[in-house]
Amino acid sequence: MDELILISWIIFSLVIAGVGASRKIGFWWALLASIFLSPISGLILVSFSKDLQDEYFKRQILEELSILTDGQKNIKSEKVKSNGSKKGVDDTDDLSSKQVDIDLSEI
Repeated sequence: MDELILISWIIFSLVIAGVGASRKIGFWWALLASIFLSPISGLILVSFSKDLQDEYFKRQILEELSILTDGQKNIKSEKVKSNGSKKGVDDTDDLSSKQVDIDLSEI
């Protein structure tokens, strides 16, 4: 009976560690937490850990937004240079001051 409990403990810990491999906690930390604490506590830790694909996707969006913002700043500086002063620059063209709303829940 004790061997059955030990084998099931290790199997459940390995399954939870496999799920943890695609998360920020990683395979080895999830395995150690599941073995030393319990598979249930390991599952709780893994479920609260952030998903690596979501983090990568958010980082890509933020980088693209910063590139767009930098591009708008470059366009504005070119307008200032071409007009010789800031008088001729229309403030409505400055997209960097506008608020950008992105709904990530639909993805």
